[in-house]
Amino acid sequence: MSLIDVYFLERIINEYWDRNSRKVVKEQFERDERIKVQQEREELARIKRAQKQYSYNGAFIEAYNQQQPIEFELVLETDPETNNIVIEVPFLLVLDMKPHQSEK
Repeated sequence: MSLIDVYFLERIINEYWDRNSRKVVKEQFERDERIKVQQEREELARIKRAQKQYSYNGAFIEAYNQQQPIEFELVLETDPETNNIVIEVPFLLVLDMKPHQSEK
């Protein structure tokens, strides 16, 4: 093969690969865009479902939370003579406890 033939052959191959690679990149970009749109729709649907659920159950949950007193201190043991606290549950743990767990 002559130098000119090699040049034209390389040019034809490069053009073929360029067309195919552009096509592949374009398809991937379109696929990514469709996935992104679908994820946004799913997120909006999830938010809408959460808002709807809160509108149905929000009043009940708020009423229940207002009825429950908040415990700030849980003393497990005191010294009978001096009435000083011997064993106490830390504040952060008391906040996470359920009402029946914080009963003395």
